[in-house]
Amino acid sequence: MITTTHIDIFADVVGQDKAKSKLSFFLHGHRNNGVVPALIFSAAKGVGKTYLAKEFRKGLLQRNGDDAGQRKPLYPINCTGLKRKAFFEFIIKNRLWEKEVTILMDEAHGMGNCLAESLLTILQPNAENRNEFTYDDYILDFDMSRITWMFATSEIHKLNKPLLDRLERIDLEEYQPHHLAEIIQRNLKTVSFDNGVLDDVVTVLRGNARSAQKMAGHFKSYLGNLTTFFMEDWQEVKKALGINPLGLTPLEIRVLEILKEHKETSLTRVAAVTGMSPEAVRQDIEMSLQKLDLLQITTAGRSLTVKGHNYLDNLVSAK
Repeated sequence: MITTTHIDIFADVVGQDKAKSKLSFFLHGHRNNGVVPALIFSAAKGVGKTYLAKEFRKGLLQRNGDDAGQRKPLYPINCTGLKRKAFFEFIIKNRLWEKEVTILMDEAHGMGNCLAESLLTILQPNAENRNEFTYDDYILDFDMSRITWMFATSEIHKLNKPLLDRLERIDLEEYQPHHLAEIIQRNLKTVSFDNGVLDDVVTVLRGNARSAQKMAGHFKSYLGNLTTFFMEDWQEVKKALGINPLGLTPLEIRVLEILKEHKETSLTRVAAVTGMSPEAVRQDIEMSLQKLDLLQITTAGRSLTVKGHNYLDNLVSAK
């Protein structure tokens, strides 16, 4: 039977019930046999992949030596541009070998192909929960009861496919408005918000937990010793920080204006006018505007939706 004791580890994590349930199952297994399958935390930027992984790590305890019963030390690694030699020479052999640790491979999609292929051998599931890997003149024994592997990425489609097949996916869900409001309130426990304030605040956060935490920080700086936040305060903060409706950036608004000038516009034209590369426009601008139903893409080109036209009209009226 899975106990509820592990749930307390996630007491500070808002929402993400499915992910927390799955992680609690793995913590239960770790308590029984000391092993957790290699995990991959997947979500958009700002949803809280690394935060949830670090909270999960609180339940991973060392089983041997003088530090038995203590949390496994966490070793975070940014994988952007990480090559196999640097990983084995400077991280594994010199720092982590023969230790009980939790390794968090962040931005996992950015690691080199040779390293990803090496991890295929290291993380190959088997009944013994351990694998040998030969590197130069060394034979390295990777014991899954000593090293817990976690990966995190916001671009899981770029991860080495065979490696992804070795990992247990922990997919985080986009935060709903009430989750974002709860995050702000948890960060400002002594502050009371006037009716409707948080409802309006969450509309600019784009489903992003990190944005909610940052906004709570802005409110704390603004309030000082005050303990009530009124709608008038929110209007003042929005004006001071230049916060647009729906949280759109000036560049996103500029793209909407370009589309309004021309009924159907090519990606090439949008890129040329904004000075961005077509790929940057597609990844950084268009995907967000499509998600908000402000922009539509057809075979004829890019154009505003009805909601997109209304957005610009309301923006002009508000000035």
